[in-house]
Amino acid sequence: MKIAIDIDGVLADIVTPLLKIINSENNTKHAYKHITEWNIGKALGIDHNYINSKFSQIIESGCIKPYPDAVNEVNYIMKNHSIEIVTSRDIKFYETTLNWLILNGFNKIREIFPKDDNSLGRNNILIEDKLDIALEFSNKGKKAVLYRHPWNEKHVDVNENKLIYAKNWKEIVGCLTALSYS
Repeated sequence: MKIAIDIDGVLADIVTPLLKIINSENNTKHAYKHITEWNIGKALGIDHNYINSKFSQIIESGCIKPYPDAVNEVNYIMKNHSIEIVTSRDIKFYETTLNWLILNGFNKIREIFPKDDNSLGRNNILIEDKLDIALEFSNKGKKAVLYRHPWNEKHVDVNENKLIYAKNWKEIVGCLTALSYS
């Protein structure tokens, strides 16, 4: 199988350090569960430009942690499948992001691709956290695994679409194993 894997919200927990900065700078108590939309600024009532500047700060600082089991499970998947890491991050973060992947144990990854029709088109499975992108991918007859988060849960009717749902990397590997036998 050819699998595209998103970085932020799938491999990397960028939300936890973002909330830490937002709460510290604004004396707020926003929590992960408050991010009920993919647009974090809209969900929290915070200026979009402020959120983007904090994302940049976090990416450049290297304080982002991989989700539990992400490293082991991705390295396991790579033994039998072709993987492309895709992202919506600005190209200016290419080297920083690639270095983050390698430093965090994604040892065999040597390239990152922009999340566009070209990179997604050459893969038959997508692991993603943004609902719109996952739905668009699955509507092309391909399989999309939606990594569950508060920003994509309440917007989904499980019975009305073709997405596969997973809340952690162990479940993702289970889904991929089932797909490889179907």
